[in-house]
Amino acid sequence: MKKFILLTFIASIICTFNACSPAYVGEEPVSVEIARPPNPGNRVWRDGDWRYERRNHAYRYDNGGWVRPNRGRTYAPGQWKTSPRGHYWQKGRWN
Repeated sequence: MKKFILLTFIASIICTFNACSPAYVGEEPVSVEIARPPNPGNRVWRDGDWRYERRNHAYRYDNGGWVRPNRGRTYAPGQWKTSPRGHYWQKGRWN
C-alpha cells in the first residue's frame, strides 16, 4: 500500500510539472492581425495570446481586447521565445 501511495504521489508531481512546462513547436504559427474596436474609455489594449492545444499539438490564437488597467502596473505583451527544443509562447503579463 505504501508503494502504491508513493507511486501515485510521484506520478502526480510529474503530471503537474509536465502541464506547466512550455509546449514547443518546430515553427512559429503565422502572425495574426486583428482590427482593434474603438476604446470604450479608460481601457488598455491587451494583445491576444497563443494557447497550446495538446489535443492537436498546435497553438491557437485567442483575440485580445480592451481591459481595465491595473493601477501602477504596465502590460507586457506575450512573445515567441526560441530554445534548443524549439519555439514556445511566453504569455503576456502585468508587471
